[in-house]
Amino acid sequence: MRRLSILTCVLSLLGVRARAQQVFTLASGDRLSGQLRRISGSTWVIAYGGGDVAVPAGQVKGWISPIVIGLRLADGRVFSATVDTASDSLLLRRADGSEERVAPATLAAVGSALDLNALRPTVIGWFTPFHRFWAMTASLGLSLKTGNSRAHGLGGTFELERKSAQDRIDLGAGANREASQVPGGPYQTTVSKAYGYLQVDVYADPLLFASFGTRQEQDRFQDLRLRSLYTIGVGYQAATRPATDLRFNLLAGYRRESYYSDGANTVPIVGAGWALKQSIAPAVFTWRVDYTPQAGDFMNYQLVSNATVISGLYKNLGLSVGILNEYNSRPQPGIKPDDLLATTTFTYVVPRK
Repeated sequence: MRRLSILTCVLSLLGVRARAQQVFTLASGDRLSGQLRRISGSTWVIAYGGGDVAVPAGQVKGWISPIVIGLRLADGRVFSATVDTASDSLLLRRADGSEERVAPATLAAVGSALDLNALRPTVIGWFTPFHRFWAMTASLGLSLKTGNSRAHGLGGTFELERKSAQDRIDLGAGANREASQVPGGPYQTTVSKAYGYLQVDVYADPLLFASFGTRQEQDRFQDLRLRSLYTIGVGYQAATRPATDLRFNLLAGYRRESYYSDGANTVPIVGAGWALKQSIAPAVFTWRVDYTPQAGDFMNYQLVSNATVISGLYKNLGLSVGILNEYNSRPQPGIKPDDLLATTTFTYVVPRK
């Protein structure tokens, strides 16, 4: 009795498998028995003979699917139906008994009848779908010093990156603040720095892009009430692989600086730079360098190097170590030309999927 039961189950499964086979008739008269895996543009990908066969939709003259499948038509309608061949068109039979004849070329997608939502077209917007185009990184860190002197500090950054085949947007902001205490006195701010930046790249092809950027910065230690940079330029995408992203750019624009001490200064600038992002699991290394001399006076320049390593700790939480080095060849009187900031922060990353 047990052997008979097992045999019945096996025969039942074989019967289901047989019924799952679909039959396709091509313009050449050939017939294929398999399953339609997906529709990619004007091409049907059919599982046949242990592999996949790509067939132009215009070459498909008939299709029989006795099992109910999910369908999306070119007009956006999504429903489940069986498929049969009727003359030079396909006959779709829905569960409610209604029928519709369509040409093979009007089918836009196929899938499971149990998950019709997966067949609905994705609406591409500026922020949707977020996980497809956008990535986010936020970090926050604290420091505390005791002994011969007492000081505490706070630093944080926030970055958004949009990346698609047509455009790329980098948007971010950060702030660092440190307060020290003289013996017996209150804490007083000794160093504070804040910045924000935006860069928009629009790709003419996979390698070349036009670029617009701005950076706003305030730094009490450098006597900067506000430094504003506005640039336009062109760039070259040298590498765009899952683990490596490298791009170079040339730019021109102007820089305006106003100072806490007094006065302001505006100069035209040219420049060059690169941005590298390298993944070496479980760490991600980013390094951006910008060289911006004054137009006509290349000895009057600023060089900014910003390198960061983020190592994963648990899921999206990581530890970030960064070094920001800023060199100004002609600083304000009394200000050193080289400024180095090292940070260690906890980081939360929301990657693209």
